[in-house]
Amino acid sequence: MTSFSLSNICYPEGEKPIVGEGGASGAECEGYLKACKSDNKVLCDKWETNCRIKEETNQTKIEALICKDSCPIDNKCYPFGYRKVDKFCSDSGAFVAQLKADAQCDNNFECGSNVCINNKCINPGLIEKILNWFRKLFS
Repeated sequence: MTSFSLSNICYPEGEKPIVGEGGASGAECEGYLKACKSDNKVLCDKWETNCRIKEETNQTKIEALICKDSCPIDNKCYPFGYRKVDKFCSDSGAFVAQLKADAQCDNNFECGSNVCINNKCINPGLIEKILNWFRKLFS
């Protein structure tokens, strides 16, 4: 198992819960593991069920890249907000598709145009029109 983090905060091998087939989020898994270490049997069972992955499946060892406060892709960790191939690193810890024009947004990197104004992605054509207007105004 490989651990890496751009913030230089890594989980030692075997300590970081890995989101598994149970589908719990990384934050939920961290809470389960912490409670489990405090002898909470119920949350230990939840961690076992929802967070652990099998080290071997069909005699093939699974290598997992664990990224803290970042998203794994192409065997590397990228910080929240990083854009790559029409996707961005979401605070959920995974790359998600960028939003199209007129979609609700909170940050510029969420939009394909890289512009979020008043919580709405702006059409790239509109941005070009505004830039051309400024060019004409100041030339």
